[in-house]
Amino acid sequence: IGRALPKRKNIVLTKRTNVSILGCRVANDVRSALAKTVHDKEVFIIGGGQLFKQTVAIVDQLYLTLIDYEFEGDIYFPSLNYDNWFTKEQQQFQADEKNPYDYTFVTLVKKI
Repeated sequence: IGRALPKRKNIVLTKRTNVSILGCRVANDVRSALAKTVHDKEVFIIGGGQLFKQTVAIVDQLYLTLIDYEFEGDIYFPSLNYDNWFTKEQQQFQADEKNPYDYTFVTLVKKI
């Protein structure tokens, strides 16, 4: 998105060293990034594909937007075993002037 999200602790995960990003902390691996959140009640991982792949096994909740359209691409969210998750909330929306496709917001919680 090109900037830090307001009113949040932003941690950018990058392989580059000696990087400084206004309004963000920087980490070079998942373990270092999570160490910076040890006192935080809730942590959001917002992508991309490799980061989702590395962290999907350790998260306990997912906020997903499912878009009712088949897009072409080469990066996908990791496959989930839905037997390990329950749907906490689900809201469906119709296409409108801001969103050209129907979509659903789903909150999944990992079964313990």
